[in-house]
Amino acid sequence: MKNTLPTLLFVVFASTAVENRLHAQVPPGQGVRFSQSNQAPGIEFIDVIGGSGVAVPVTGLPANRRDFNGGILDPVTGDLYAVGSDNVGTAGVLFRIELNGNAVQALIPLVDTGSTYSLSSSVFDRDGNIFIHDLETIWRVDRNSGALTLWDTQVAGQGAWNSLTVDRERNLMWTVSCSTAGLPGSVIQEYDLELGPGPGTVIFDGLANGWPTCPTGIDHDENGVLYVSTFLFSGDVAALFQYDTNNGTAMPVPGGPNHSLNDVWYDRQHGHLHMTGAITSTAWERLDLSTGTLTLIQSGFGGFFTPVTSAIALNDTLHRTTMFPHQASSAIGATIEVAAHGLAGEQAAVLMTSLNGSPLQPPRILASGSCDDGGYFTLTKSFAPGALPANTTVGITAGVLDSVSGLKILGEEKILTILP
Repeated sequence: MKNTLPTLLFVVFASTAVENRLHAQVPPGQGVRFSQSNQAPGIEFIDVIGGSGVAVPVTGLPANRRDFNGGILDPVTGDLYAVGSDNVGTAGVLFRIELNGNAVQALIPLVDTGSTYSLSSSVFDRDGNIFIHDLETIWRVDRNSGALTLWDTQVAGQGAWNSLTVDRERNLMWTVSCSTAGLPGSVIQEYDLELGPGPGTVIFDGLANGWPTCPTGIDHDENGVLYVSTFLFSGDVAALFQYDTNNGTAMPVPGGPNHSLNDVWYDRQHGHLHMTGAITSTAWERLDLSTGTLTLIQSGFGGFFTPVTSAIALNDTLHRTTMFPHQASSAIGATIEVAAHGLAGEQAAVLMTSLNGSPLQPPRILASGSCDDGGYFTLTKSFAPGALPANTTVGITAGVLDSVSGLKILGEEKILTILP
């Protein structure tokens, strides 16, 4: 794990027009389901907020471009990024899908890895680059140039990669692998993305600890707990596990389903787990982690491979302020590193909203900067030793500087405590 001073990730939206566009496509908290077998529709929106499970198909995908193993939603533009399965029209390709409501406006092959394998999943890193992978290789796609960088290749004894997830606050990535012929799997690897390409560190050997042999999906919460979905074989004890990166403990998730799963997603708005089944159990389910209550959201397709729900995604990053609780010291000073995304060219800000419990009106702007063409920026605010006395509490949130309405605060306040 990295030992750095506080790192913040702010998700910033300042334009009503863009928010309306997002609401018309994938409203905050709503889901996206990706399916394979090259059958219509390939991609659907699922009502997971109201829990009705109503599926709205994405229309306009060509007949040979409906075979997807996974994807993600860009919260800035509303575009989808989807990775292809082993169909001749999609194998090895990362697509950007521009939408108007639920209709495809453009289907753009963003990068072709040349892999003959299916790509399995895709995630954003802190700076908006996209990590993709197949069974044996991980690449990073530069968000500006589309350049493909080889990040790591799998080695014997660690299986075949099935999924990955990135903690954008800490810039860490975790992968999980499935057993293949001659290659043991159920291994979790960790990557510090600030160190650049190279092999990850094995932090957990699932087979040695009684895990199922074929994990299928992985996600994380804000506290560094990993959630892993698995394909069940005879003798496997659970389909959903959790691994705590802070203390190395692993256990089945209480209340989890007892059938094979293809993917898992941690809802950062509500603290729920969302899962999709595999083979004949293609249902979308939601697990309330606080109560252990499992709720059926959508019954799935039914039948056998007709088609398979390969992956799910949620629009769960709107109007959030997240702070990873690294220590900040009065004696050595404090540094707040900010990674934010909003709209290209707009001014975003890091705001101090309270000091020792007393609100600041108006909030104090600690740092600001312009978003680049992709809507992203990073900046750092440093405090000299002694500038913030020990035991000071500081309220931090994100904001934007709107030329019409002035300062607009987004997200909830997060409290930073300055240690001696």
